[in-house]
Amino acid sequence: MSFNNSDKEFYYSLYLKFNRQRIEEILNIEIDGDIELDKNLNGRKIDMYSVLKDGRELFLELQLNQTDNVHLEQIMKIIEQDELNNYVLVWVAMDFRPDILDTIENRINSSNKNIYFVALKLNEKLMDGLHILNGIYVNEVIENLKLLDDVKRHFTVKEIFYRLQDEDNTTCSQIKEEALDLSRKQDVMKYLLMELRRQIAYYPSIHRDKKLDNYVIVLAGGKAEINYFIGLNKRNLLYVEIRFGEKQKNLFETLKEKEEEICDKLDYVAEFDTENRKIGTYLYFNNNKKNILIKQIARVTHKYIQLFSRFTYPNEIKEEI
Repeated sequence: MSFNNSDKEFYYSLYLKFNRQRIEEILNIEIDGDIELDKNLNGRKIDMYSVLKDGRELFLELQLNQTDNVHLEQIMKIIEQDELNNYVLVWVAMDFRPDILDTIENRINSSNKNIYFVALKLNEKLMDGLHILNGIYVNEVIENLKLLDDVKRHFTVKEIFYRLQDEDNTTCSQIKEEALDLSRKQDVMKYLLMELRRQIAYYPSIHRDKKLDNYVIVLAGGKAEINYFIGLNKRNLLYVEIRFGEKQKNLFETLKEKEEEICDKLDYVAEFDTENRKIGTYLYFNNNKKNILIKQIARVTHKYIQLFSRFTYPNEIKEEI
């Protein structure tokens, strides 16, 4: 949950996603499932979530400064979730106020839940690398996460608190393998998200938790009122669109002047919609090769991001199309 650290906190979450051994070694755990970032938990965002090999859930909250009451409230909300029990709760921060740790211990004691709580103090030497990452062109951030490898020790254990309080309530989450049926729209969206995370793994926004209820995946575009929308619409079209809000109408007009060059770069599969200020590609989703069509729209999304990120991010690369 980042406020004044721009994308630094999220970039460190990305680092841990791709270097899970950092967390596994310090906590003596083994992560078995995918690591989800910005996980939605009853309307609140959890920085990192996964399931351990022993079936327990892992919740991790991250901040790049000293613990404060805002993040404490986030931790307390996790503890207070009625449906959660028998899990690992980790708070990573630059330093911890003793009174805050006391508050957490008292709340866990009164919860009658089996919560393994760990406070990890983050090595401040990481801030130099995170500052560099925060200024790097967005499509090159993930490949440069290795900058943080130069810091050998990322954490110091500040506090561990655990007590088995309810021996009759030790049910753990199970990771369910499910076969996807591409005749079902919900499964189409799950497959699409998987494919996007494979083909545009370099793009930070794709690694945030995504709601699929409305059959659309939304990715941040880099500036206010610019977003990518990828999904399946009511006309049974798989699509990717980059949409420009009122604040970005000048940028849209600039791109409209380059329509021919842009369409050339996108292999003439893009359509400009001047009235709605959007550029989109649409594939009819109705044949026996639905998995191929999903891969194709993911590939087109990759081309969109590579092309338009140069115009939509603060540190974009200034080049002619």
